[in-house]
Amino acid sequence: MNKITVMIVDDERLTIEDFIDMFDWETNGFEIVATANNGRQALAKFKRTQPQIVISDIKMPLMDGIELVNEIRKLNSKTKLILLSAYGEFEYARKAIKIGIVDYLLKSEISKEIISRKLCDIKDEIIIEKQNYGLIKEKIVQDLLQSNIDGHFNTFQYDSNVEQLISERYYHIIIEQDYPLPIVKDIEKFNKVEYKQKVIDMCKDFIRQDFHVKYVCYLEENRFLLFIESCRKHSEKDIYFNLRSNCINLQKKLIRQTGNNYTFFISYNMFNLVDFKEKYSDYKKKLKLKYLLGNGKIYDINNLKDADITEKKLIDILDIEEKLKYNNESGFIEYIDTIFEEISSRLEYNRLLHFSKLLYKILERETECLLATTQCSKINLKIMRKNWMNVSDIKQWMKNSFRTLIQARLKEGRNSYSQEVIKAIQYIYQNYKERDLRIDEIARNVGWSANRLSVMFKKDTSLTVNEYLTKVRINKAKELICKEKYKIYQIASMVGYGSSQYFSKIFAKETGQTPSQYRKRGKT
Repeated sequence: MNKITVMIVDDERLTIEDFIDMFDWETNGFEIVATANNGRQALAKFKRTQPQIVISDIKMPLMDGIELVNEIRKLNSKTKLILLSAYGEFEYARKAIKIGIVDYLLKSEISKEIISRKLCDIKDEIIIEKQNYGLIKEKIVQDLLQSNIDGHFNTFQYDSNVEQLISERYYHIIIEQDYPLPIVKDIEKFNKVEYKQKVIDMCKDFIRQDFHVKYVCYLEENRFLLFIESCRKHSEKDIYFNLRSNCINLQKKLIRQTGNNYTFFISYNMFNLVDFKEKYSDYKKKLKLKYLLGNGKIYDINNLKDADITEKKLIDILDIEEKLKYNNESGFIEYIDTIFEEISSRLEYNRLLHFSKLLYKILERETECLLATTQCSKINLKIMRKNWMNVSDIKQWMKNSFRTLIQARLKEGRNSYSQEVIKAIQYIYQNYKERDLRIDEIARNVGWSANRLSVMFKKDTSLTVNEYLTKVRINKAKELICKEKYKIYQIASMVGYGSSQYFSKIFAKETGQTPSQYRKRGKT
C-alpha cells in the first residue's frame, strides 16, 4: 500500500527535527515529503507535493498556521490538519477548532505515545475515506458508461476530485481478464473476476516513461478501465509505443501475480469521461474481437474494426444434425473447418457464439444417447478454460470431440440398439422438456406405429418408452438439483412436469428420496 504523505511546518528547525525523530514514520506507513519554516513556504510546497497530512505550528512569520490552513482548505478539502501551539494560545485554538482542524496539540504535552496514537487514527480515517471515495469514483464511471442518464453528477459538483474525473481529458486503457467464450452455462463458473483489488493496485502503480495512472475503475463483467495522464506532450506514435511498452510490463506482472491472462486495448486519443462514454459503446463491440484475433494480446483499439455482432447468416441446428447422421468423419470435420474459417475471416462474433453453442448442444446430446444405447465407455466433454478462449482452440476442441463421437458410433454400431430405437431415444433426449410428449409423437418421428415401437423399445432396452422417458427426466433433474441454482418447482418445469407435487412424487419413487432430501444429501 502507498504510504501516507506528511508535511511538517515550524519556524524552529530544531522542533521539526525533534518531531521527525519522535516517531518511526516509515515503519508505520508514513512518508515525510516536505518540511517548511513558515506558512508562505509551506503553501508553496503544499501545492507541489499535496501531502495528505499537514502538521503545523500556529505562530509563524509571514503566514501563520491559521492563514495556512485557510489556504490549504481552498486547495484540498480532504487534507488532514494538526496544529501545534505553545501553552496559553487559547484564542488560536478556538479559531483552529472552528475551521475544522483534525487536532490541536500543546507542544509541552507532545509525547511519542500521543503522536503515535493521533497519526495512526488519522491513517485509519484516510484509508476508509480512500476506500469510500474509490467506490464513488467507480460508481460514477459505471453509471455513466452503462446508462443514458444525463446530468447525473450534479450532486458531486462541489467535490473538486470528482469534477476532475468527469472533465479532465485522459488516455484510456481497457484491460479484460480472459475467460472462455460463454458457450454453455457451466462457463459461468469461470466468469468472475479474480484478484480484483490486487489487479487494481498493480494497475495504479505500473506506468512509467512520462505517464501516470490517475484512476482505475472496475467495470462490468471482467473489465478494468485505466485513466492515463501524460507528464509531457507526445506524438501519436510515441504515445502508443510508450503505452504499449508499459502494458507489456504490466501484462507480465499480472500473469505472474494472479496466474490469469489479460487482453489490453489502448485508446491513445484523449477524452473526458462524457466523451469517452460515446466511444465506449463502439469500443465494446471491438473487445469481442479477442475471441477471433487472439486473447492475451495488446491491441490498438482505434485501428480495430468492429466485430460483426449482427444476427445474419446464423446456422440452423437441422443442417448440423443432417450432416452428422451419416457418421462421415472426414466430411463432418471438413464442414466444421469451413464454417469456422468463414467466421474467422468475417470476424463474426455472434455466429461464432451461435455455432459453438449448437455444436456443443448436439455433441452433449448425441454423446449422452450413445452412452445410453451402447456399451461405450464414458466420453469426456470436460470444459477446460484454455480450450475455449479463441476461435482456433474452440474449432480444434470441437473437431476432436466430434471425431471421438463419430468413431465411437461406428465402433459400437454392431452391438447397439436398432436404428429406430436409437432414433426414438434421440428424440426423447431432444424433447424430454415437453410436458405433452407421448409415444404416438415419438413413433411418428421414427416411422413406426406406436405398438411396434413399444415392442421393439422394450426388447432392446428392457424398459417401456414411458419408463425410459421418466428415467431421462429424473436424471436431468438430479443434475439440476445438485447445482443448487433452481427451486424445485422450477426444476419440475424444466424437465417436463407441470406440477411440482407430481414431480416430487415421481422423483421419490425413482430415487427413494424427495428432491429436497436429495439436495441436502448432496451437500454432505
